[in-house]
Amino acid sequence: MAALPLMGHQPASLTSLRAAPTPLSSRFEALAEMLQTNGNSYICYQTYSNITLILIPDPVLEGIIAEPRSQFATSTDVDHPGGPITRNLAQGSSTHQIAQLIHEVPTIFPAPQIALGQHAPTNHVKLANNRCEIGAQIVPHFTHPTVTEYQRNSLQQSINGFGLPGWKLPSSDSLTRFLAGYFTGFYSYAPFTHAPTFRFDACSPELLLAMLAIGAANRFEYNSAINMFYVSKAILLERQHQRERGMLERLMNHRASNDFVERDYMDEVRCLLCLMSIATWDKDLNLRNESLVLRGQLAHALRLSGLEEQMEVRDIHWETWARLESERRAKLLAFCFLNVQSIAYNLSPVIWSHEIKLRLPCSCPEWTAPDSATWALLRQNTPITKSHFYPALKDLLSPSPCDINELNPTPVANYTLLHGLIQTIMWVQIFPKDLGADPTSDSRVLFRNALRKWTIYWQRTPESNLEPFDPNGPLPFMSSAWLSFAYIRNCSQFSNCQSREIFSWNVASIARALRASPSANHEWDELLAAHHATHFMGILVRLGIQYIKHNRASLWSIEAALCGLECSVFLDKWLRAFYTSTDPKSLTDHEHMLLEWARDIVRDGFISINGVDPDISSGRPEDLVNCTVEVWCHIMQGDSPWPFIGMLGDAVVQYKTIARQGLDKT
Repeated sequence: MAALPLMGHQPASLTSLRAAPTPLSSRFEALAEMLQTNGNSYICYQTYSNITLILIPDPVLEGIIAEPRSQFATSTDVDHPGGPITRNLAQGSSTHQIAQLIHEVPTIFPAPQIALGQHAPTNHVKLANNRCEIGAQIVPHFTHPTVTEYQRNSLQQSINGFGLPGWKLPSSDSLTRFLAGYFTGFYSYAPFTHAPTFRFDACSPELLLAMLAIGAANRFEYNSAINMFYVSKAILLERQHQRERGMLERLMNHRASNDFVERDYMDEVRCLLCLMSIATWDKDLNLRNESLVLRGQLAHALRLSGLEEQMEVRDIHWETWARLESERRAKLLAFCFLNVQSIAYNLSPVIWSHEIKLRLPCSCPEWTAPDSATWALLRQNTPITKSHFYPALKDLLSPSPCDINELNPTPVANYTLLHGLIQTIMWVQIFPKDLGADPTSDSRVLFRNALRKWTIYWQRTPESNLEPFDPNGPLPFMSSAWLSFAYIRNCSQFSNCQSREIFSWNVASIARALRASPSANHEWDELLAAHHATHFMGILVRLGIQYIKHNRASLWSIEAALCGLECSVFLDKWLRAFYTSTDPKSLTDHEHMLLEWARDIVRDGFISINGVDPDISSGRPEDLVNCTVEVWCHIMQGDSPWPFIGMLGDAVVQYKTIARQGLDKT
């Protein structure tokens, strides 16, 4: 083992529109040069107080990435008003720095720059030398629409036309609040509604009610949410019956039925996605059962709407482009939601990744452009997205090197591709034909390589960082949590999709199922999974456990809770394996470093919880095991608008009790 302090490098100037990196980033650039020169793969653990480089050659993965330096992106300094904007929690401080893997699993750090140039107003777009230059990344700003009394009355009349004359909408002020809840809550994790062109009057009543319902849920107004959920669902079913009757009439009259175009299904897709986002995570068993029915309807509507598309047409109006991009995002994010539901409730997929032949979503600046003029200028300097979802997924899964310069990574594209990888990892051994894959004994290595490639895509994305409150949305942060989940499921004993009994909503049953899940081994894949689980815990501790607990509605999504459940149980089992092993072995250097890093995080977590520095010395490994799961219990508990999140938190607490009893008996 060799140690290398990463100190003494001055920030280098960058050309073009990039800003000068911080000293920390330039140190990682220097480290990247050293790694590239040496020609081996490494793990670099950066503890809370120092940085140590551990040399571990990994010949299996050498040459996977055609551009090894690309994984180290620069950051920018937010303290200088004349400089570019970066929101980067991953950098931490001089005394609390994040741990880092640099080899086939480059940890999501350091965060790439968000700004494309020097700081400027959000609408700073200028022409120079007949080309578009962007002075800064467009930071999304959207004034939530106000629902007027006239709009409320119009919506009420539309609802009455579906045979629901006795049902009354909430006040216009309440509807405005619910719509704001949709855009500040649900939209952040499923950005398929194009905010700049959104028009309340242009939406179907069932879609508006579904959006308002999920917005009300995000504002903790459960009764209003459920009432609007059922009305939206009733109107949607009536629409489906009307469509079926119309098709039957056309067949009986021997008329062609091709006048019902694909995009007419898109409101149905959007509506079903919103309705499922309410029903799937509700404590009411009837609603959860309804979500399973809606699941099949959503898959059917997705296929009818079309899961293939050709190359993008360059000469297109802004409104038309926004509609097509919104439809594309809705389909991709619906696939991701169905995948999350499969993971949570151990359900077989209803949409397979190989079915999706859609283009990957556009860049954030294009999506958030506030008007057609800004969008047109941005588009002049933006290459047409050539990548489609499934070919990009196949490139990730290919053992051959890939040219990452061919992909224009975006947060939504990264998020959807990662869900495609997770689906493949979880189900390839059971449904290889449905995934269009050929499972082999080396599949874990193949998936490990794919996750490494994906991580580098993430790092090349301008908006990527670990800040949940970033104006561009929390998807990069959420993707980092799913990356930890993917590494855990890539471990052989955790890839068999064993049920966690979550659908039962019985905390004791869930805890017992978690306790009965396989123990962790001290193999290479388990080490990588433990690293990423620890990394995710470190991110949350750095944010502040008490802060997360009291801001759970904004910080802690359902997907984060699912990943937290997986990470907490796996990390507990991985740490427990050191203590309960009948044939203890000496720790390797990188295992020792990871354990020390976990101790630092747990100490910091306990100080955040109760101001006490726990005694978790290396002489008593069981103390680290107990304290780690205790930290996770505090992370997972707190007030949330979604009962599902609270239920998972209770399950972790129950698991801690059962696991500690087992530890005390050893």
